[in-house]
Amino acid sequence: MNRERAPGDHAARIPTQLLSAAHAASLVPVAGATLTCGAPGVATILGSLLYSFGRFGIECLRDEPRFGGWGMTRGQIASALGGSTCLALLLTFPAGGPAVGDAQRPDDPSRMTAWLAVVAASLLVFLVCSLHWKRVGRW
Repeated sequence: MNRERAPGDHAARIPTQLLSAAHAASLVPVAGATLTCGAPGVATILGSLLYSFGRFGIECLRDEPRFGGWGMTRGQIASALGGSTCLALLLTFPAGGPAVGDAQRPDDPSRMTAWLAVVAASLLVFLVCSLHWKRVGRW
């Protein structure tokens, strides 16, 4: 399959969506293993960290505009930020993790932190999707 950049100029396409799906599927066993032996929340953070690393590499193969002095795509910048955040969370995560009963108390501070993380991630997804909605279906 080729991408036509200009008349007579063809470049081979790389199935980055397929690579991304295979990468995400490869993280399922890692998450399963971490769920059995890790503290609550560690599997999510580790899975997100590994996904960010893989996604950064896959973004190198995309034909997208490059930004900054390092020539990174928007996806690479987002992956670097996400991976840095996950790494910081993983390094600051308490060793034993919260007890199962503690997270169910209404006054538990980690409960509010979890809700803030969900809201922040939802807003980020909404922002990214709203920026791309006019280009859906176009090449």
